[in-house]
Amino acid sequence: MGGLATHEEPKFATIHVQTYLGAECDTAKKKAAEAKAAAAVAAAQAKARAALVNPKTYKAIDKRALAKVVRNPESYVGQKYVLYAEVTQFDSITGGERFRADVAHKDIRSYGFWTGGENSMVDAGAANLSEVVNGDIVKMHVVVSGVESYETTMGATLTVPVFEVNIIKVIGSAD
Repeated sequence: MGGLATHEEPKFATIHVQTYLGAECDTAKKKAAEAKAAAAVAAAQAKARAALVNPKTYKAIDKRALAKVVRNPESYVGQKYVLYAEVTQFDSITGGERFRADVAHKDIRSYGFWTGGENSMVDAGAANLSEVVNGDIVKMHVVVSGVESYETTMGATLTVPVFEVNIIKVIGSAD
């Protein structure tokens, strides 16, 4: 029996090592697949971010089309437009990453004054808002985010479209 035990031990050891290595190979394959999937997600995110900061991916909008967006923002979520606005509230209440603005399809200044626009909320997307202040006139490349209701200081509730700004340029001041 002593010879049989010696003869069987290498066979058992071979099977054990193959099983162990098989598990190692499966783990390595799984890790490789996870790394490949993570790289694909990162590449897709980088491509999406590049599209957000590329002005060529945004389209101009006319007055009527903007009126449709303002009337029903939920129907236009994800659409990318070039808009102009006067920043009407950018303070401690709105925070550093959001402002209220009167938006328009073009620069609607007359004699240096902004002459209308649609009350809207604008959230920072890829854009840096550090140089924007109340009263600025801005050109924005935005994505429609949806609609939001908020309470005014007078206690009324307003429902407005929300835009995510990814490119912004101060082009003047209403002050």
